[in-house]
Amino acid sequence: MDTTPFPKRTVLLVVGLLLATMGFFVAGCDMFGEQDTSDDGFGIGCPPICEDPIFRSVDRFPAWSPDSTRIAYYHISQEEGERSGIWILNLKTGTQEFLVRGRHSTWGPEGNQIAFTRDRDIYRIDLSSKAVQQLTECGSCGAPDWSPDGQRIAFTSGERLTGSEDSLGTWLMNSDGSELEYVGVGTRPTWAPSSEHLGMVITREGEHEIGTYDLHQSSLKLLTGSSEFVSPDEIDWSPSGGSIAWYSSHTGSKSDWGIWVVGTDGTNARRLIPNGIYPSWSPDGSKLVFQYVYSGDHPALREGQDVSTLAVADADGSNIRPLTRLSDYLPK
Repeated sequence: MDTTPFPKRTVLLVVGLLLATMGFFVAGCDMFGEQDTSDDGFGIGCPPICEDPIFRSVDRFPAWSPDSTRIAYYHISQEEGERSGIWILNLKTGTQEFLVRGRHSTWGPEGNQIAFTRDRDIYRIDLSSKAVQQLTECGSCGAPDWSPDGQRIAFTSGERLTGSEDSLGTWLMNSDGSELEYVGVGTRPTWAPSSEHLGMVITREGEHEIGTYDLHQSSLKLLTGSSEFVSPDEIDWSPSGGSIAWYSSHTGSKSDWGIWVVGTDGTNARRLIPNGIYPSWSPDGSKLVFQYVYSGDHPALREGQDVSTLAVADADGSNIRPLTRLSDYLPK
């Protein structure tokens, strides 16, 4: 079994493809889309997206809270005085509140802590005290996912960790940052509800597949073919345990990008939501929250431009409705 994760050349090709197909004008981002920001917390993550007012903010990387009442997400803003970083959307009140400078977040199972990335490392914040603890010192870590049992956090390292002979790939650590363990195979890990398996993106000979990894047996199961999908990313295991969602394309064409799902037995792979990216299941598995990218004819858009917002849909991909900005561009 080849466990070699993304080489740097592959990452650059993937990023280039994403930029071309999704229409984002992003510069200076690393493999986790991160860019240095100013110390005052008002730095811009990955814009400029464009100069038009409708592009003044973008919301991405949503994560549903365990109690279903909140969604954490990465808000990128060019509005004067508005902070870029992790925000919390209260689904009961509709209010949106800045939490901390960072991006790509994952909830602890009790709903009182969030792990996130900042400056290419993993941190943890207590939502009551707002105390922040740095968990890694690798300088190239991202895509954290907190296990349902609360014991460990899985993440991807883009380089060797300090003092380790192991290489880039998937790693595990205790939720306090202790006891690093190298899994090695795959990237972008997502926990199964049992906390005994990981879903991940497997890269072999330059082609990408969705797979699951048994932590007890150290065995890998592939769910998709090596030539089926282009650049699968941001996968999430459903709470029922029966499906894995991700975003990808069959051909690399803008026409078939979207959120896909496949059964954990490797059957029934299908596209659920065209133009959807960064999926996250609701705790009961009945819905998906995601970033919706609108590309089409609209008086406010120049040719080739996109707009995006956080949106939610039923688990079968129907009933799409907006959660944050730019709701006028969602399908009616």
